[in-house]
Amino acid sequence: MAKTKTKGPVSIRQLTGGKKGEPIIPKITAPKGSYVLVDINEVHDNPGQVIYVDTSRELGETPQEALLKHYATMAESIGQSGLEQIPVVFKFKDGVLCFKSGMTRREVLRRMGATHIPVTIIDRTDITYDEYVNSDEYWFDKYSDTASSNIMDTERKKEINQYKQMLVIEDDHKNKFGKPLSIDNFNKALTMTGLTQDLYDKFQAVKDEWPEMYDKLLALKKTIIPAYKELVQKRKQQAKTKKANPAGFGLVDKQIMKKILNAVAGLMFELNEVKLMTNGQNHDFLNLIQTNIRSGLLHEAIVHSFKHIMNDANPDQSWESYDNMTYDLLSTGIGLEIDVKTRILGSKDWTCKANNIKSGFYLFVEANDDMTQWFVAYGYTKAEDWDKKNTMGMYNTKTLIKNIGKNMNILIGSIDSKGKLYTHPIQ
Repeated sequence: MAKTKTKGPVSIRQLTGGKKGEPIIPKITAPKGSYVLVDINEVHDNPGQVIYVDTSRELGETPQEALLKHYATMAESIGQSGLEQIPVVFKFKDGVLCFKSGMTRREVLRRMGATHIPVTIIDRTDITYDEYVNSDEYWFDKYSDTASSNIMDTERKKEINQYKQMLVIEDDHKNKFGKPLSIDNFNKALTMTGLTQDLYDKFQAVKDEWPEMYDKLLALKKTIIPAYKELVQKRKQQAKTKKANPAGFGLVDKQIMKKILNAVAGLMFELNEVKLMTNGQNHDFLNLIQTNIRSGLLHEAIVHSFKHIMNDANPDQSWESYDNMTYDLLSTGIGLEIDVKTRILGSKDWTCKANNIKSGFYLFVEANDDMTQWFVAYGYTKAEDWDKKNTMGMYNTKTLIKNIGKNMNILIGSIDSKGKLYTHPIQ
């Protein structure tokens, strides 16, 4: 196949102006007032952007030939139909103009012989040009125009390629700034690549827990869904055979637990001050909502208070929420996982979803309605100690009593031989 002849610059006759010192510009189809004309050489390049490179070359065509052909096609379109998309530039507080988008259009217009270019200006009086090109914001802006440029449209839709683009963005940011993406930029990157948060989380779970499969997925461009389903089955199997970690016993003493519960009580007292207005009357929020919702609030308050106080007491333990939600808390320092179970006084059983029943360390917490009295037990519980009923697992007081002295400790409160709870005020 013969090489396609590269077209040269489009004739300047397709531009307007040039008489008596007038600027030479293309025909512009954008509405007047939406742009201003500036000298084509006045706008700085954006160092983070690249001039467009067409990846769909013909056989035997070099990248440079493909690029010149693309320029010629754009120039012909502008000459016939006018410039429809106006380049956007930043104007920084030091007066410097810099492209946000439109560097390829500028290059084409320059080759056409234009002396001026229409631009839409975004004022950036908060930052100088030098500050911008060394900032996290600039770094991310470069991806908004260039990410995925080497992937064809059909390939860009594949989740594995979307995920790989996320990895590139995350790795580049960490290398440049020494820290992960901000939440805002992370969400921007998800939108830009087309990847959903759910798929990203599934890739990360397989990466952390099944690295061999993760490497295969990246190499073979496979979908994540079957591998993730298999991972879930592996988790369930591992949960059935999980052994107790001796590091868990004696980890939490009464004084530490009292700090945690006092912090939780303070928060719950504040929530109790929240009023709901119905029919012109104020009602206590906590007393009106369902018991299981109150228990859920108690659960979240305990989990976050536990993290804060345990990390403050011993930073080496590094308590965090478990990313894949298999357990509520994970200490990377000592390799210990904990599930927190809570209930408001009066409920017979602690519960969990049947597909989440597992052996491991549990913190069982019960409180009365006003959070002034508590029962707390902590220890290792086997998966078979949970009675599976329909879609819920049940763990009752009698089972807990049976395990006291073996692998369960009461930290605060007491239980009599008939299974009745006795709670004591937190001093």
